[in-house]
Amino acid sequence: MKKVFISWIGFNDLDSLKKDSKGKGPVRAFIDSDFANSIDEFHFLFNSVRADDTTKFLKNLHKNFDYEIYEHDSGKIDPTDFRQIYVSVKKVLDEIEEKFKGKSIQWHFHTSPGTPQMSSVWLLLSATLYKAILYQAYQDKVSVVDIPFNIDAEYIDKLRTEADRKLNSIWSKSAEASLISHKSEIMKDTLETALKIARRDVPAFILGETGTGKEEFAKFIHENSKRSGKLFHAVNCAAIPEELVESILFGHEKGSFTGASLDKVGVFEAYNGGTIFLDEIGDLSLNAQTKILRVLQEFEIQKVGSIKSIKVDVRIISATHKDPAKLISEGKFREDLFHRINIGMFKIPPLREREEDIMTLADFFLNEINQKFSEDTKAYPYKHKKFSVSTKNFIKNYGWTGNVRELKNSITRACMMIDGGVIEVEKFKELLVMYTGKTGSIVDGLKVSLPVKLDDMIEEIRLSHIESALEKSGGNKTKAAKLLGWESYQKLDHYLKKINDKK
Repeated sequence: MKKVFISWIGFNDLDSLKKDSKGKGPVRAFIDSDFANSIDEFHFLFNSVRADDTTKFLKNLHKNFDYEIYEHDSGKIDPTDFRQIYVSVKKVLDEIEEKFKGKSIQWHFHTSPGTPQMSSVWLLLSATLYKAILYQAYQDKVSVVDIPFNIDAEYIDKLRTEADRKLNSIWSKSAEASLISHKSEIMKDTLETALKIARRDVPAFILGETGTGKEEFAKFIHENSKRSGKLFHAVNCAAIPEELVESILFGHEKGSFTGASLDKVGVFEAYNGGTIFLDEIGDLSLNAQTKILRVLQEFEIQKVGSIKSIKVDVRIISATHKDPAKLISEGKFREDLFHRINIGMFKIPPLREREEDIMTLADFFLNEINQKFSEDTKAYPYKHKKFSVSTKNFIKNYGWTGNVRELKNSITRACMMIDGGVIEVEKFKELLVMYTGKTGSIVDGLKVSLPVKLDDMIEEIRLSHIESALEKSGGNKTKAAKLLGWESYQKLDHYLKKINDKK
């Protein structure tokens, strides 16, 4: 382990060479102390003020002490400017770390020389980025600094609160800001995870049900990454015909296939340097997945009909609403690709797992839609809407299987179709599009055209909810029964038999 001492040279150090000096100065005091004996290297920073005195002082150190002493001229920095001080110190620290790359460094910071701002930077660096031993000198006596507080314990919570505020501020400027409006801890944790991933230029993999906002999270990661000034492009993999996948993603050369009358630039080449979001990557063919794997491994693409490779530098963010493990076991997804893209993997929680966010989101959507629909009141008169108490209760307790997207679409539909200023619960229910799940049946609201086989419709909805309860409970009948409001699973067994008979 290398023991490295680093300090500013202050005016007290320079004045120590004067004939009428009453002390050594903090730098000389340290070098004369027993602490100096274990140090491998001494590094001294200084600015251009009193340049001649600084030169004399350094010559004196080299002449009188047989240590490895290094000089770092920080130029015309303002010794009271925190940013300039930090940049100067960090530059030296980075250079030393690069010099001893692969070796451990024990840092020793001297807090006494220089301005109070310079001392503060040492304190902050030692409590955050560098675990250093701190020293102070008083009347030529040197001692280790014993900080009587813990920055992590006392201040990190405040810093996180401020970070959350800034995070929400960033999102509020986004077109899809509503998706992160939250009160729940689970959503807060998800956002913090996404932000950590954003800071590292690694592949990201987003899991989540339909409508949870996977593309918006991908945009968030891009906007908070080092590629934020570059282009972002979303590709819906499920919507690309199999025969066009390679051409769209990687481009093609003229004449490479029937209809290829011109050279075409693919997505990866067009958005080189930026971020590409591959939504529903699990729907790509295994052949296309192989080509994506090559981009991640070799950082290059090959156009259809070309023998040349093109180097590309893109960040890939992928997403799927399906279970990757199941896709792999079914032979539909390459395991090696999964291990390449899952470095920054996280799951967006469904709306039912963040119930305390539902009304926060609903109120956000309502305000947003009211503003949007009021933009052209001359052509289309519009009255601002508000929810009745009963509607609020219904919204909070409804299942929202389509998650945030379904919630927003339902409120948009209500604002569009209701003429009055209040969204009453019965009208809201009438306008609600209810998707019954695996059966694929859609019921337009709770009010349907007659004639209808009401018992069949109710039974269909009941069986769909039973399947959802079993899925959520992991197949535990007792838990599923409780989710459905039944005291025991005997009643559940009765309906399970019906489900099996239908299959």
